Amino acid sequence: MARFCAKCGKQLGEQAAFCPACGAKVSRPENQQMQMNPQAPVKVHKNKTSKNLLAIAMVIVVLIVGVFGIKSLISPGYMRPIKLVEKGFNDRDAKAIYESLSPETKKIYEMSGCKNIVENLQSAIEEYGDGKDINVNNIKTDIIIGNKEKIDKEELSQTLVDQYMVSQEEAEKASAAYIVDGNIVFKSGNSVVKEISTQFVVAKINMKWYLVYLQ
Repeated sequence: MARFCAKCGKQLGEQAAFCPACGAKVSRPENQQMQMNPQAPVKVHKNKTSKNLLAIAMVIVVLIVGVFGIKSLISPGYMRPIKLVEKGFNDRDAKAIYESLSPETKKIYEMSGCKNIVENLQSAIEEYGDGKDINVNNIKTDIIIGNKEKIDKEELSQTLVDQYMVSQEEAEKASAAYIVDGNIVFKSGNSVVKEISTQFVVAKINMKWYLVYLQ
C-alpha cells in the first residue's frame, strides 16, 4: 500500500522514517508498529503444586516398597506359620498354634485326639526339667531355623500327599512348599532346659502359608 507524507503529500518509501521532500517525521502505520515492537512472550508458569505432589507421591511409594521389601527379607512368608507356633508355645496359646495349621491338618490333629497341643507341651517341659524346680510358666521357647529346601513344583502335589499326609484336595491347591529344618529351644532364664531338632513342612495353599507337617 502506497504511503504519502501527511505534511507535503509526497509519496514515501515503505521504510521511510522522514519525508525526503520536507523532512517531516513519518508516523508508521499501527500494524507496522506492532511488528517492530512485538509484545514480550508470556511466561507460562508450571504448576509447582502438582510437581510437589508428584514428588511426595513418589517418595511415599519408594518408602512403602522399601519397608515391605525389608520386611520380606527379615520374615519371608513361609515363616508365618512357624512364628505362630513359636508364639503359641510362649503364650501357652493353643489358638495361635492351630492358626498355623492348614484346614485339613487341623482335622488330622483333632481326629488324633491332640486337641490341646499347649497342654501336651507343658507336660513335656515339666518332664524335660528332670525333676528340677522349674516354673513352666517361665519357660521361653525359641525356634531356630536352619536349612530349607523347596519342594519341586512338578512333584509338589504328590510329595505332599505321599510323604507328609496332606489330603489330595489340599495338595492340589498348593502352589509352593518348603521343608525347613529347625531346633525348638526351651529356656528357663539363660539356661537351656531342652533342645529338640525338628522339621517343619510349610505349604502355600490358596495364597496363604500353612504348617502342614511337624516332625
